[in-house]
Amino acid sequence: FFFFGFFVLAAVEIWKTHGVCDKHDNDMTELTGKTVICFADGEALYQGRLFAGVKQYGLFGQEIEDEEQHPDEATDSTFHHCCFSPEDPPIFFTLTLIDYQTKSETPLPPVAKTNGDNAKLSAAHLKFETHRFLVDDEAMEYAHSFFPKLVGRVPLLVCEGHATLTLPES
Repeated sequence: FFFFGFFVLAAVEIWKTHGVCDKHDNDMTELTGKTVICFADGEALYQGRLFAGVKQYGLFGQEIEDEEQHPDEATDSTFHHCCFSPEDPPIFFTLTLIDYQTKSETPLPPVAKTNGDNAKLSAAHLKFETHRFLVDDEAMEYAHSFFPKLVGRVPLLVCEGHATLTLPES
């Protein structure tokens, strides 16, 4: 019994770490799993990785500086501008999902980054929350493995966490 219990706990931990890719009846695909996002300070962009099951996806975004292009309640019901802090408003980013297996890129609706260095990315189709963040040498080491194009640039902030990304079927 002890061995079986240990096996079940190990299987649950592996599932939680690697995430899943689920298809739903409403023609939506949900990717969920460990996610790492690297923000390049002062460069208004990020790169990330989403580990969903045995697949790995890339995430890429650039800051949307033109306020007229920021999403609002009409385009995404999760954005309520009356709830944004005037002292620390969200930063809006584009989002592109990169499927390394098919070598395809899918542009998705914008996301809002809140919570400073302890970043949260949110939209109707994406929920990401940082569980741990890395700076300085630790962030640079991580970037060498996952974000080599950002190495040697400005200071980096690496956020580790969990994400759920919902995609409509195409």
